[in-house]
Amino acid sequence: MVNPGLAAALDQIAPSDQAELYLAPYLFGESIIDEQGLSVAYQGQLRSIDDETLPADLRRDINYTRVPAMLSLNKTSEYFTELSNRIFPVHLLEPGIMMGAWEMLDKTNTVYQHKIWRIVAGARTLFMVPKITDYLGHSRIQRIFDLSESYSPHNLFNQGRIFAEIASSPLLNCSWRSQILIFSRAWFERAQEPSMRPLYTQLLQQAWTYTRHSRNQMFFEIIWQFLAQAQAQIRLKPNFYVMETVKHLISISTGAMMAFAPLREKDQQIAPLKILEQAYLEQYALKHYIPTILAPGYLTRHPKVYYSFLIPTLLSLSPSYNFRNTLEDERNIKQLLEHFFAHFAEHYASCGDYFGQKTHFDFFHYEADPLHGIRSSQELPQFNPAFSHFPADPSRVFCENGPFVRSCVQISRDDKGGA
Repeated sequence: MVNPGLAAALDQIAPSDQAELYLAPYLFGESIIDEQGLSVAYQGQLRSIDDETLPADLRRDINYTRVPAMLSLNKTSEYFTELSNRIFPVHLLEPGIMMGAWEMLDKTNTVYQHKIWRIVAGARTLFMVPKITDYLGHSRIQRIFDLSESYSPHNLFNQGRIFAEIASSPLLNCSWRSQILIFSRAWFERAQEPSMRPLYTQLLQQAWTYTRHSRNQMFFEIIWQFLAQAQAQIRLKPNFYVMETVKHLISISTGAMMAFAPLREKDQQIAPLKILEQAYLEQYALKHYIPTILAPGYLTRHPKVYYSFLIPTLLSLSPSYNFRNTLEDERNIKQLLEHFFAHFAEHYASCGDYFGQKTHFDFFHYEADPLHGIRSSQELPQFNPAFSHFPADPSRVFCENGPFVRSCVQISRDDKGGA
């Protein structure tokens, strides 16, 4: 059972006879919510809920808000927004999490009603560690799987779209399906009535859980002032990018923001890993390297997560920022983080573990800098064996020159830290 609390609530209530539940299947990477709203499969084709070829009663039942109340039964979905040539992953929705809860609780004012947010089945923001920009290799998979993208993904944010196309190819017969349970409008027409209160309470409890960071926003605003003071104390030249990156890393360390984690066999609910690995090993002909794939993840769900300075998901990043000296940026970010946490531990220890006293930041760069404690990227497997884990072919090795890992930070929350 993916959500026992919700199941118990549904057992207690007495919905109307018109309160239908619809089971909607989605292929990996298919759009659940886009700029036009909800999409559903009908007669073998994914269609917008506004498509007049859909049955009228279906459109009436589930087109009551841009994101209707939905429950994923078996797979992960990703909330994200696209920012010109970048993607910002907002939230990874695991099986059992109700989508559309905010829309139901705040129908008139919620920003989630606006068209800037999208949801896809599986993870959208996926990166492969080794480079997959070889022209001949991409041409082969483009021809074999009839991909719409004829150019290799030099912008790594395009990789997720290509992975979705590969997985949907009829040649591969991919069995990955996300089963989404959609609640019809009748479930919420009487949401405020006493008989429906258990369901309403469940929505409130979920919203409360996932607004922890927002409810502490004033605390964080004060913390950012201390961060600015720390920058002045170490006489670090004012640098908006460094400051915003440190803020983002701190938010990752508290579980408010996502970073990325390497996927393993057990993570098939996030993406059809075996299908993608096979395509890049056999059709693309990836040489030597392990086809490690990174997906969004919270530090509360993974012992170690990673943020890349070369593939930033920083929302406040200036489009014109120049990444020519990532090693210098890493030095400054590391110095500011260390000074800030030392100051915080000395003066605000009462905030304790919530603010990362057990959080560790380990920096990696393709040009190691031992003097400043920045390790070589090739050491990453020593810190996380998931990077070198590939039992299907033990001769393959970790790609230390992959775009994501060439300049990155590992964030962990354990008592030992580091390797």
